[in-house]
Amino acid sequence: MLKSLHIQGFRNLSSTEISFSDGVSVFLGNNAQGKTNLLEAIYVLSTVKSFRNNNLYELINHQAVDFHLVAHLATDQLELHCAHHPRKQIKLVCNHHQTNFYNFLGHFTSVLFTPADTYLLSGAPKLRRNYIDQILIKISKSYSVLLNQYHKIIQQRNKLLKQILKNSYLREQLPIWDQKLYDLAMQI
Repeated sequence: MLKSLHIQGFRNLSSTEISFSDGVSVFLGNNAQGKTNLLEAIYVLSTVKSFRNNNLYELINHQAVDFHLVAHLATDQLELHCAHHPRKQIKLVCNHHQTNFYNFLGHFTSVLFTPADTYLLSGAPKLRRNYIDQILIKISKSYSVLLNQYHKIIQQRNKLLKQILKNSYLREQLPIWDQKLYDLAMQI
């Protein structure tokens, strides 16, 4: 649970400190006051990516050379520092120890649902599966590994199916790939 958030040099939030109470938080304000930027900062701390931009360096306030986000959680403290100068650098810190991307993820999970996500209701089932996969990847590091293995097995199996059209004797390999696919699907 997010207890407090310190934001510096992030978009139009030059220096902001917010404390959260238990329960639901509501952000009210006029347009262009930073409500969405606040949600984006929370999302960046959770995922190390923005939901509005592919480049974290572009989130740096135009009057700053870097941005710094610090989240105090019920059990952890997370910091993300993104700098342009003297060189482009992203520094991730968990509980006062510098860490890598993989170990940073999972300490603080968030789910974002925006008006642009209405395709989940009316779009193709594949889009819904991808959305759920992205949530599960945030919750479980092992899920990400299993999902990658599953997709590789599907690619290999599909390649075999194409080869079977030319060489029917390869058909006897299909049960092996089917079993691998089944085993991974059961774990997922």
